Amino acid sequence: MRIVVADGNRATRYGVSAALRDEPDMAIVGEAEDGYAAIRLAQDLRPDVLVVDLSLARIRGLDVIRELAAALPQIRILVFSNETRLRADAFREGAAAFVTKDSREEKLLSEIRRVTAPTHSSASIVGRAMQP
Repeated sequence: MRIVVADGNRATRYGVSAALRDEPDMAIVGEAEDGYAAIRLAQDLRPDVLVVDLSLARIRGLDVIRELAAALPQIRILVFSNETRLRADAFREGAAAFVTKDSREEKLLSEIRRVTAPTHSSASIVGRAMQP
């Protein structure tokens, strides 16, 4: 899987990259520090997954999700954020998964794999929208 990570915090981007580095089926192909860069990288690189924080500068995370879900629906968007009050909004805009930053590494990895699985459907997305 080709993955772009978008987070305004360099340490978080590094942490996500480090978590994925040893996974043979995953590769970080780009990192973005703001919403504008996230959209540009997704358009240029066409990753399988965009891991995005909702607290991005320049263009908000929800706006990034909305734009990319409409323009590039084949990209699975996984929100990696502590903005849990925006969970339902993220799913409404087109996110496929929501993982909080205090989750274990295994949760992030399993959700990336889940959203790229051939059996992943929008019905499962709707069902997860209201889950904590």
